[in-house]
Amino acid sequence: MKQKQEIKTIAGPSALVRAGSFGMSVLNVDATYEWPIASGTNITLTSDAAGVAGNLLDFQASDDGRSLDMVVLTGDANFDTVVRFNADNWTLILVSGSGGGEAINVYEDAANKTLTIMYEDAVSTHLLFEAAITASTAGAVLSVSSNPANTLQAALGHVVYTSDCGVATWVEESGAPSLTHLHK
Repeated sequence: MKQKQEIKTIAGPSALVRAGSFGMSVLNVDATYEWPIASGTNITLTSDAAGVAGNLLDFQASDDGRSLDMVVLTGDANFDTVVRFNADNWTLILVSGSGGGEAINVYEDAANKTLTIMYEDAVSTHLLFEAAITASTAGAVLSVSSNPANTLQAALGHVVYTSDCGVATWVEESGAPSLTHLHK
């Protein structure tokens, strides 16, 4: 008499995995998965092409640790410029006080990793702020303001005495067996 064989069905991330008299297999698909994190940019996982031997999941971290969001720093929703520094631990000093009619003055101190921008209150615009960042060797504008003609005003919170850009996110591979480390 034939013995009954139990068949189990287990839900997998990409397909159903069925085990029984017909064997067991996993159907690989190429896809992208996203791990949401509490703050910052989500981690993205991408599978290799379906059917490739050794189908792997690769992940990439967005290098956002050196970015400063002016909305967050100033509290002004209209100042939606995002600044990205070229190296770790630069400090942005934004202050009202350019009274000589020149709209914006920029002082870049590479030795101390400090970028100081002095603007003329209610005269200098978001566009001029972005031009000052772009002209510096320290940083770049990651996303431009949707309100470029709006003026910088101390009364609107456009005074950031010191804001550290921090350290970038990076991924490294090391160890035996190989381990992937995510640094933030």
